[in-house]
Parts: sequence; structure tokens; C-alpha cells
Amino acid sequence: MDEALRDRISRYVAGEATTEDLDRLREAAESDPSMAVAIFEAAELERDLRRLPAARRMKARFALRRGGASGWIGLAAAAALVAAAVLVSRGERPAPPRPRTEPPVVRGVEPEPVADPRPEKAGQTVLQGTPDKAPEKAVAEDDLRRTVERFRQSVAEEERRRAEADLAKARTVPPEVRPRGSRGATIAVAAVLRSVEGNVARIAAGRREAVKSSDVLEEGQGLAVAREGRAILEFEDGTRVELGGETDVTEIRAAGGKGLRVERGTITADVAKQAADQPMILATARGEARVLGTMLRLVVGASSTRLEVREGKVRLTEPGGTSVDVLEGHYAVAAARVPLLVKPLAFRIPFREDFERASPAGSEETTGVLVAGPPREGGGRCKESRPYNGGNPTIEVVPRDLKLGPLPGRYALRFRYFAAPRADLRAQVFSTVSKDNFSAGVQDLRPGVWRVAEIPFAALRRTSGAGLSAADRVHTIGFVQAAGGGSFFVDDVEIIDLDPP
Repeated sequence: MDEALRDRISRYVAGEATTEDLDRLREAAESDPSMAVAIFEAAELERDLRRLPAARRMKARFALRRGGASGWIGLAAAAALVAAAVLVSRGERPAPPRPRTEPPVVRGVEPEPVADPRPEKAGQTVLQGTPDKAPEKAVAEDDLRRTVERFRQSVAEEERRRAEADLAKARTVPPEVRPRGSRGATIAVAAVLRSVEGNVARIAAGRREAVKSSDVLEEGQGLAVAREGRAILEFEDGTRVELGGETDVTEIRAAGGKGLRVERGTITADVAKQAADQPMILATARGEARVLGTMLRLVVGASSTRLEVREGKVRLTEPGGTSVDVLEGHYAVAAARVPLLVKPLAFRIPFREDFERASPAGSEETTGVLVAGPPREGGGRCKESRPYNGGNPTIEVVPRDLKLGPLPGRYALRFRYFAAPRADLRAQVFSTVSKDNFSAGVQDLRPGVWRVAEIPFAALRRTSGAGLSAADRVHTIGFVQAAGGGSFFVDDVEIIDLDPP
């Protein structure tokens, strides 16, 4: 943290910040979420300092100023000094430190309330407030307070989630060997089912049995998905594979390198980085794809295998040994008596909304508000959620003059999002024919970072489980988050046609 920024924080917590100070602090918090935590903790520290006698107060402030470039160390030292001084001033002896048995969790402490002429929203944390400010300064301070609180909560929740995940991992029996039955027999777990919709069955020892979310798949078992079904399985390293309708995977394995044997259907995979000597292998009757880490789509027909690569690089090899490297934005088809060639992916974008003034497709403004949003590549504006009719945080976009062919087709909804902690984000479209929403959950949510999601229209479902029909017409694109999760952001909303004429 540079000296100028530290001085601005000092003036802010002392109630002496100018409008320029407030604007610069807000920009710093938006560009680096950890700065929001530093500002919040500085405000807490100043509150505690005011309770100390003058001599101890100066000593604690000196510890803070000596933080230098390591601002976090200065804050920690000053906070420890303040805590000890408060106990001594009360005639208490500081308790000896106890060994930490749980991972640390960042928790904010509410600062003392200060009179503020502006009305506060329910549950809002007030970092600083001084009555009778000039309107311009009051607005700047309100913007800073909201920015600091939003990013502070995001950072705290992410650290809490990581700590809990680390603790759970340390306490969990390794997934390769887990107890089964009362006799202590063990099974080798290949993957876990994270989502199951419709008719999905496990293939094991020549038998099929229904499965549900959270069920485990053992080494060598398979999965069969019916026409209206959908399943998402996850490996231990976070690799996720989505199986579409009418898809049969006869073998799933994780030991010695991940692998799937796909007999028919469509799978979409987001593959974590794999060891160079243990690639993930997707095998079909017409070819084999070796994956080291990428996003891909594999379509297996009766006599062909089509590989589409969205990110990274995948090697596709035919049974005869011929192979090609398929790069990002390209595809290849392995089929009998057809040359194995790599071609660019052809798709069109019937609709795109980037929330800038000159939008190519254009849309009506509905639920949500245009903001700069969290820092991201390309910058510009995005849309921040707002409660819909006082309920769940929602963002809506209504395309103008949208012309699509029969649904669901090969259409997909693609967008960038910045999820809030504890988010349960769903994307949906509203049909003026069915007069209902068709939605699907966004998988692999990671709060606090910008991510790209792509959801095929074929995966969108009504509450009853029915999908889009050829007669349906899209009127509204929406994004909805479970109540209590805070705001979220969306940018670059697109409807893409993966099979253009």
C-alpha cells in the first residue's frame, strides 16, 4: 500500500476525507478487493483507538503507520496492540494464545453507529458517516461505503469457503477408498453426480439402476441418460462432464488417468489441468480424444465422432492411428472414409447485449442497473442485479426483433457473470407461447471472479420438467439468484447458433 493511499485511509477514518479522497479509495477498492478489507479494518481499528488513553493510542497508531508496504502486517500488529491495551485499561490480563484448531475465517465487526442524515437500507453496515455533509461528498461517501462492504463481504466469504473446503478435505476419507456396508469392504470411486434431471441410470454389471444427485460412480461403471434427461458428474480435481439427452457412457474411470467410453450422445466437459503423462481420454468407436485441460463438446453418432474445442487444445486420434490437434475455436469429425481435418467452428450470434451505448442487437432496459462493476478484461459497463418485486436478485434483458429458428435447435445462451457468495444462480428464458420460464442452473459457481457460462437451450426446463418446443418464442432473458446471496453481475449476454445455415 503506497503512502498516499494510506494517508487517504487515515483521513477517511478520522472523518476528514475530501470528495477526491473518497473517489480514489472507491477506485482502489474496486480494482483490488483486498483493499476493501484494509479500509474496513482501518475503520474498526480507529474505533478501538478512540477508547484508549492518549499515550497508548499514539503507540498503536505508530504500529499501524510502520506497516509500510506490508499494510496487512501493520494492521495486524496495531490490532493486537489495541486489543491488549483495551484489556489492560480495564484491569484485565490478556489471555494466553490458544492453538488454532480451525482454519481462520475473516469476520467483520460492526463499527459504532454514527449519525447519518441519509436513510440506510436494512442490514447495511455503516463505516463512516458525518451529518450535514455537502451533497457531492455525501454521495461519494455513500458510494465508497457500499463498494467497501460489497467487496469486503465477497473476500471474507471466499476465504471462509476455502477454509471450510480445506478443513473438509483434511477430514474426509480419500475418495479412492470409502467404506461400504457393515463389513468394511471398500469401493473405488471414480466420480460424483452433482446434478441429475429426468431419467438417468447407472450401468453396472450389465444392470441399470436409477441414480440421483450426490450418488457416487465406481470405477468402471457407466451412465445412461434418456431423451429428456441430463446429468453432470464431477471428478475429484473439479473436472466436470455434462451428459445431454440420449447419451450412453459405458465406462467411467479415474485411477491412472481419467477416462470415459462414450457409445452415443453428447457430452460437454470442463477439464481441469491434467498431468502430461495422464491425460483425460474420451474414447468412442470412431476416435479417441486426449485432453490435458480444456472446454470441449463431443457428439457421438452411429458412424462418426465430432469434437468441438472451446478452450485449449485436444488431440483426436482415429482407430487407424491418424491424429490431429484441434485448437480453440475449431472442430474435427472422425468418420469412416472421411479425411480427418480441422476446421473453424462456424456459428452466428442472433443476439448480443454488452450493455454499452452502441449495442449491436439492442434490448429494452428492465430489471437491473447499469454499473462499472467488478474489474474485468475489456472493462466497460455491465448489469448489476436488483430484487424483483422485492424478492430474489434478478437481471432481465428483453431482446428487440429477435428472430430464431425452431427451438431448442442448436441454440445456446452464453454470458459472463460475477457471482455473489452463497450464490445459486439460474439462467432462464421466457416464452410468449408457453407463457412460462425455462431455466437451468449455472454449474461450477466460483464467487468473487468473472466466469463464462454457456447453457444449451436443450438444457432449459420448466418446473414440470418439459423443455422448449419448436413453437416456443423467446421474449425475455433472465438471471435469478436465491434470496440472501447479495448482488451479482452479468455482462456480454449472447444467444449463439451452433448450427447456422
